[in-house]
Amino acid sequence: MRFHRAEPRDSNNQKVLEQWISFNSFASRLLGRGVIDWYDFGIWAIEDCLEMRAELSRLPYRVTVVSQWMEHSSAALAEVMRGGDEKISLNRWRYWKRLLERMVLNSGLDEEGKATAIRTADLMGTELKNVQNGTET
Repeated sequence: MRFHRAEPRDSNNQKVLEQWISFNSFASRLLGRGVIDWYDFGIWAIEDCLEMRAELSRLPYRVTVVSQWMEHSSAALAEVMRGGDEKISLNRWRYWKRLLERMVLNSGLDEEGKATAIRTADLMGTELKNVQNGTET
């Protein structure tokens, strides 16, 4: 799975980038519904999308991948990160949320990309509160 979650190398191929988004969306739905327990896959994908350098043209795709993981499996991921170690922790979750918020201000995302980043950061904030309070979404 780790190979398939990697961001495509061909940044000019729209179809390949859309397939990458679709694959991450599918995996996030399976995790969110409890069909699979590949938490690492989601964490690696989010980590790569938010923490690794990228061409500006790739940011909208990366934000979309993160939004898919958060939209479909944020509760499962946050719960794992609540009990995680230094690398996989709620502090990391907060860091990712801040990175998304900074992308809105500094990245050159278009309006749709900014709206997706804001919506995703808001969802992460809500899920963070839920997991800290012990409630489920």
